[in-house]
Amino acid sequence: MPIEPVAPKTPAARSRRTTAAATPVRSLRTQAREEALNGLGQVGSLIAVMRGWYADAGAIAQHGPKLSHEVALLGEQHEQIASWLDYLTESGPYMGLMKAGLPFLMQLAANHGKLDHTKLPPETGVIDPALLEKKVRAEMSVASALLLEEIRALEAKAAEAQKTIAGTVM
Repeated sequence: MPIEPVAPKTPAARSRRTTAAATPVRSLRTQAREEALNGLGQVGSLIAVMRGWYADAGAIAQHGPKLSHEVALLGEQHEQIASWLDYLTESGPYMGLMKAGLPFLMQLAANHGKLDHTKLPPETGVIDPALLEKKVRAEMSVASALLLEEIRALEAKAAEAQKTIAGTVM
C-alpha cells in the first residue's frame, strides 16, 4: 500500500500579541515602560530581603524581568495599561532618586543600629558600620600623612630659600 503525502495544513492565524522574538525592535516608550517596571521590581526585591523574605526576593529577581517585558508589551495594545505604565515612566527621575538615596538612608540607619546590614544584599552597598568607620579613619590617616609629607617638603624648600636669601644679603 503506497503512502500518500499529507497536504500541509494552513498556518494558524497569528495572535495579535507580539513577542520579543516577533518584534526585535521595540519602541522607546515600551522600553521605558519595561525599565520602570524593572525598577519597581528591584525596590520590591530589596524590601523583601529587608523583611527576611529571601525566597520572595529571589522570585522577583528571577521572574520580574520577564513579567515586566510582557506587561510592557501588553501596554502597546491596551490603553488603560499603557496610561498606568506611562505614569510609572514619568516618575522615572524620582525612581532614580529613590534608588540612589535609599542605600544612603539605609547605611545611616545601619550606622545607628536601626537596620541590620547583614539582611541586605551586597549590591545595596550597605556595609558593616564598623568597617565603614575603619575605612574613613584609614582614609583620614592617609590624607594626614600626605599632608604632613607635603608640609615637610615645603619647610625644606623654605629653609633652602632662607639660606639663599641670607647668603645674598651678606
